[in-house]
Amino acid sequence: MTRWINLRLDEVCSLITDGTHHSPQNGNSGSFKYVTAKNIRPWGLDITDITYVDAKTHAEIYGRCPVEKEDVLYIKDGVTTGLAVVNTLDEPFSLLSSVALLKPKRDIVEPRFLKYALNSPETFSAMTSNMAGSAIKRLVLRQIRAASIPVPPLTEQKRIADKLDSLIARIEACRDRLDRVSGIIKKFRQSVLAAAVSGKLTEEWRTKEGIGNLDWKSCSVGDLITGIDAGLNVKCDERPPKPNERGLVKISAVTWGTYDDDESKTLPLGAAVRESTKILVGDFLISRANTIELVGACVLVQATKRNIYLSDKVLRLVMPESNKKWLLYWLRSSFGRSQIESLASGNQLSMRNISQANIKAIQVLLPTEDERMEICRRVEKLMDFADRLESRLSATRSKMDALTPAALGKAFRGELVPRDVNDECGCSLQQVRGTVLSSVPHGMDGEVLSLRKCGLAIQEI
Repeated sequence: MTRWINLRLDEVCSLITDGTHHSPQNGNSGSFKYVTAKNIRPWGLDITDITYVDAKTHAEIYGRCPVEKEDVLYIKDGVTTGLAVVNTLDEPFSLLSSVALLKPKRDIVEPRFLKYALNSPETFSAMTSNMAGSAIKRLVLRQIRAASIPVPPLTEQKRIADKLDSLIARIEACRDRLDRVSGIIKKFRQSVLAAAVSGKLTEEWRTKEGIGNLDWKSCSVGDLITGIDAGLNVKCDERPPKPNERGLVKISAVTWGTYDDDESKTLPLGAAVRESTKILVGDFLISRANTIELVGACVLVQATKRNIYLSDKVLRLVMPESNKKWLLYWLRSSFGRSQIESLASGNQLSMRNISQANIKAIQVLLPTEDERMEICRRVEKLMDFADRLESRLSATRSKMDALTPAALGKAFRGELVPRDVNDECGCSLQQVRGTVLSSVPHGMDGEVLSLRKCGLAIQEI
């Protein structure tokens, strides 16, 4: 990196500004697109859910923020602050102030290189670790303009950007494949449950045991349980309780297949909750309220690490141990889900509820105890296999997530592409205020040297 120069963003950009600070009226139709932080995604500009403003509003915004194709858009407000993309739209549009506009000086910095420099781990950390604001953290234009990036010769910038384009495209393609694998595993689980509760999973077992047609008993959930326990709706502190505190379970604790008592909130000191509603290992929990896809989600509690109690929205079904796994599989299968969704009440667009009476009314087919045990054994084995696949998938995703930052880090250490001695200096020195890097003293590679401090003349470069 002996020919790289650290330059401020206001030295490599002809304009750094942001969009309107007054959210204008916008909607699904209008004369000009209206881009906000939600339209800036890691892979680029996403206009799937774009809104529009009228021509007059656009003219007012565009006057101070004239976005053009291949300008860099940089999120400066909100949870995705620090994400940069290159504008790919060949049309004028309006920006909200959550997005900054950076116009690269093309004879100094390549737009894609500037995007990658801003997204690099070092720059991202430097920018987001010192944000202003209390309620909503944000970068201000002054900070953005004063930030610096390492700038190599322009031809090297283009080689780096080309290489990163290729690498990141391959990473994203792998990520897409992993997403498809996740869907396949989900379908596999549903297929296992469908085969289990329909009797197909044990067809060979029944033949071997000399059992003819299905001899399963028709009953209801109410026939299988001995009671339903519920907790209270108590105003709580919205955080998981500490070891010496008590908490109330949230519906998200039972939503995703396993019990998670991190999904809880802290009860106030002295809150009157019955000790009998404390959640214990082996409990069968079911949510009576959630979205239509998630209402009736149920789990068997495998482990607990906090003192968590039932709420009015998460119930405990009390039943003999021998019924728990079969009922879990039935309610999670398409047979159970279809009944739960049909029995749930409430507005289609909001929270749905299923009453205790309707939970008890859900119809179940119950195999003989021997077949039930065999089905549960086989389901557990297949679900363990799916769990192992998901664990490997999660580990692979973690490695995949680290690849892009690693590639960017390597790029901005000058290690991604070989140096070409024929590269011209990537900057017009007349446009750069007194900074240059050429003949660097021993041990100071990569440092920015000031002409004023070093006494070098431009002719010596």
